[in-house]
Amino acid sequence: MPVSGSDRVFAAALAVAREYRTFSPSEIEAVVEERHGDDAPSRRTIHNHLNALVDLGVLESVGMSRTLKQYRFREEFDPSR
Repeated sequence: MPVSGSDRVFAAALAVAREYRTFSPSEIEAVVEERHGDDAPSRRTIHNHLNALVDLGVLESVGMSRTLKQYRFREEFDPSR
């Protein structure tokens, strides 16, 4: 069964969140590229999936501006707990 772009983004977010409470889209991009190389989803896809996770209530946006956007898992979904 092929792994979707959203699965890759979510797995990367979980991996980063285990080390850092908040994370940026660029940190997710780096992890996805490291793990999947040429099969990594595009930057636009990563941003779309992060925004979808915010809309679903899994992540919350804690950044101050669009260029400094940071995310964190909502407390009930926090993988570090």
